[in-house]
Amino acid sequence: MSPITARRCLLGTLAFAMLACVTPARGEVTDRHRDLVQSIFDRLIAVTDQPEEWPIWPPLLNVADSDEINAFASEKQTEEGVVPMITINRGLIERIANFDEDVLAFTVGHELGHVYFSHLKRGRERMEEFGEYGAATAVYAADREDELQADLFGMQVALKAGYSHRGIRKNLLAMAAPENGSYYCHFVGLSSTHPAWEARAVQLQQDAVQEELWRSMVAFRNGVLFLQTENYLHAEFCFRRVIDEFPECYEAWANLGYALLMQYADALEEDDLRSFDIGHLVVGGFYQRPGSLDAKIRGVDEDLWYEAVGAFREALRLKERLNIDDDMLLVQANLAVAHLIHPAGKQVGEAEKYFSAVFKALNEPGGGASLEPLERAALLINAGAGRGMDDALLAQVTEALEVAARKEGKRQVAPLQAALDYTQAKALVNSNSAADQTSAFEMLESYLSTMSRASSYWPLAYEQYQQLANKLGRSAKEMVAFKKPATTDWRRVTSVSLDGDVLLGLAQVCDDVFATLGAPQASVPIIAGTNLKRYHYPSRGLSFLGSREVLALFLESEEAPPITLSRPGLGGDTETLFVGMTRKKLESLIGDEWDVEFASIDDPDTVYHLYRGVGIAAQFDGDTVTELVIVVPPRKA
Repeated sequence: MSPITARRCLLGTLAFAMLACVTPARGEVTDRHRDLVQSIFDRLIAVTDQPEEWPIWPPLLNVADSDEINAFASEKQTEEGVVPMITINRGLIERIANFDEDVLAFTVGHELGHVYFSHLKRGRERMEEFGEYGAATAVYAADREDELQADLFGMQVALKAGYSHRGIRKNLLAMAAPENGSYYCHFVGLSSTHPAWEARAVQLQQDAVQEELWRSMVAFRNGVLFLQTENYLHAEFCFRRVIDEFPECYEAWANLGYALLMQYADALEEDDLRSFDIGHLVVGGFYQRPGSLDAKIRGVDEDLWYEAVGAFREALRLKERLNIDDDMLLVQANLAVAHLIHPAGKQVGEAEKYFSAVFKALNEPGGGASLEPLERAALLINAGAGRGMDDALLAQVTEALEVAARKEGKRQVAPLQAALDYTQAKALVNSNSAADQTSAFEMLESYLSTMSRASSYWPLAYEQYQQLANKLGRSAKEMVAFKKPATTDWRRVTSVSLDGDVLLGLAQVCDDVFATLGAPQASVPIIAGTNLKRYHYPSRGLSFLGSREVLALFLESEEAPPITLSRPGLGGDTETLFVGMTRKKLESLIGDEWDVEFASIDDPDTVYHLYRGVGIAAQFDGDTVTELVIVVPPRKA
C-alpha cells in the first residue's frame, strides 16, 4: 500500500492558511453564510485586544465562494493603509462546520490568532533571512509552531466569547477525517508547514485522559506509516507507546505483533527459507487501522517470534473479551504466516487452522469487505505458499490481482504477481512433464526479472532456474543480466539504535529523548521567537534538531551510532552507513552526484548532499563522510 502523503499548504507569502483541500467549486455564498461568519467574528473581536502592529482594526472579513476547505489570514492595501483580512471559504462553512457556530468559531479564532501574533510579518522575515528553501527543515518547523500558537489562541478566544469545547472537538475531528482530504500522519507532517491534526489536538486538550488519547493516536498513525515503509523497529516503538497508555487497544496489539514478526522475518537468511520449504510470502499490508482509538541479529530469533505471536493472540483475546465487531482476518492471516516460518520449522497444520478460518470468513456474505484489494491478493498468495496453489485458489488469486491492478495500478501488483510466479514454479519444478517444467522456467525468469536481487528468495529462485535450464537444455541468463538493486531501492531511514536496544527516531517527543539520554551538554536556539533548538550530545557523537519532537538527527563523529540500510521485502539485504566511511562506498549504496539534491536543514550556510528517497543527508571532506543526517526534508514546490 502506498504511504500516506502530505497535502502541502504553501506559506511564506502574504497568507496563512489553516488548511487547503482543493475540490471542484459548486454552490454560492448566501446571506446565511455571511451572517453566520459575521456573528462569530463580532463576538471574537469583542473579547480580543487590538494588537499594536495594526493601527487599523478590526480586520476585514471575507467569505469566499469556494468549495475548497480553507481559511486564511492575509493583508490588503486600502486608502487608509494596510489592513489585515480574514477569509473563510464557503466549503469550510458547509462541510466542516455544517453551519454550526460552535464549530466554526475555532477556525475564525485561529485565523485571528495569525493576525494577533504577527505571523504574517514573521513569515516574511523568515523568508528574507533564510530564502525560499534555506534551512527549510527548521523554517517549516517554525511555521508549524505558528500554527499551534494560532490554534491555542483560537481555542482561548472562542471559549472566552462563550463558545464550547464541544465545537472545538467537532472541528478537530472533522478536519482530521480522511474523507475531507486534509489527513496526513504526524511523521509526514514533519515535511509540511502545518502539523497533523492529531498533533494539533494534543495541546488543546485540557483533560489529561483526552490529551493522552490524542498523543497515542499520533503514535498510532506514525506507527502505521513506519509499517508501510518497513521501518519495523520504529513501528514497534510507536505501538508499545500506545499499549502502555491504552492496553486494550487491540489494533495496537495486532500491529505490534506484525512489527515484531517482520523483524523476525527480516533476519531470516537464504538457508532458513530453504529449510522452511514454502512458497513466496508477501508482506507489507497485514496490519490494523485505528478503530478503538532492523533486525538486531541475522537468523532465527525464537524470542522475537514468540513475542509476535503473543501480541497477535492478545489482539484476538481482546476481541472476544470486549465483544468487538471485527473479523480480525489480518490477525489470523498473520498468525498463519508466523506458523509457516516457525523457529522449529514450518507448522503447516497450525497455519492451515488460521487460513481455514480466514477462508471461511471470506466466503460468507460480505466477508472480507474491510480488506483492500492488495491485502486480499497478498493473503491468498500467502495461503498458497503453505497449502499449495490449487486451481480454485489460483482462480481467486488471479481475480484479486485483476481487481487490485484496476484500483492500484500494474506497478503495485507486479511484486505480488512475481511472488505467485515463484510459488507456482516451485510446485512445477519437480514435475515429470516437460510442459510443466517449461512453464516453471518461464515463471522463474519472470520472477528474477521483476524482484530485487536483495531479497533472500532471489538466490533460491535463481538456483531453481539454473537447475531447470540444465534439465530442459536451455540457456540460463547470468545473474548480472538481471536488474541489480538500485541506489534508491532502500527502505526510508527514520531512526538509529543506541546501545543496542535504545531507539532514537524522528517524530519522537523531545521529553522522551531527554529521559533516555539525559540533559544535553548544550542547546543552541535556531530561530528567534521559537522553541526550535539544536541539542548536542558530543559524547555520543550526535545532536538533534527539535521543538516538541525530533525533526532531524545529526551524526557528527565516529562515536555516533551507525545507520542500518535495509532492502524492502522479507529478508532483504542490509548495509551500514557511518561517519568516517568513504564517500565512494556511500555513493555506491545510495547515489552519486547524479542522484543528489543540495539542501540546508537548520543553517542556510551549511549545505548537505541530500538523498531524499532514503531520508539521508551527508557532508564530505574529500573522500571521507564527516556527517550524516536523518531528516524528512520539505519538498521544493
